[in-house]
Amino acid sequence: MKPLLQSFLWCPLSVLLALAAVPSRGADAPAAPAAAKAAVEVSNVTFNSPQGAGSALPWQEVVVELKVNPTKEGNYVSHVKVTLTLGTEVTVGAKRIDFYRAAAEAVALKVGSKALFRFYLPPEIVERDSLHGETKYYAAEVSVGGQAQPASHESHTRDPKVMPSVQSFLAKAAADGAVNDGILLPQMFTPFEHDNTKEAPTFVRPEAAATK
Repeated sequence: MKPLLQSFLWCPLSVLLALAAVPSRGADAPAAPAAAKAAVEVSNVTFNSPQGAGSALPWQEVVVELKVNPTKEGNYVSHVKVTLTLGTEVTVGAKRIDFYRAAAEAVALKVGSKALFRFYLPPEIVERDSLHGETKYYAAEVSVGGQAQPASHESHTRDPKVMPSVQSFLAKAAADGAVNDGILLPQMFTPFEHDNTKEAPTFVRPEAAATK
């Protein structure tokens, strides 16, 4: 599929993703095992346009809401990481789809609670590309202690006609998104880090990691 990915310019992403649809299981194939319940799952993804300190222009804010399910491990679930991938349709100038990726890891989340992970596209990108409202393509992946959690219905673009294959979307973003790495930012690297109206868990700070 690599040549197809390289030649993709403005063909709707939904067409590309449809090419990766998995054939239906035959009558003689064994039934798939029941999916394991996620320790932490995405319960909602919302989009906002707040203004940050030092800028009169709005940022694009993506809020990933997590639900922390009961486990046998205690009252907290440790090292919960959210990786957000966006695909924005740019119609100003040469039409294209730009991919943005970012991740944030909470130290621990309390069982039975909800947690909000916020990510931001800076105002220069929002104005340059005329980004408004909900991004058409998005996927939020969750891992706990490095173990990927099953995706929920709320964790990605809900319309299957728009995104028939989440894995193909993520593969396309991995192939083409490196040029924009570092532009989509977790809350802790933005002017909203100390905004008391934007509740957030305590995040692991990669820049504070011990070095040999």
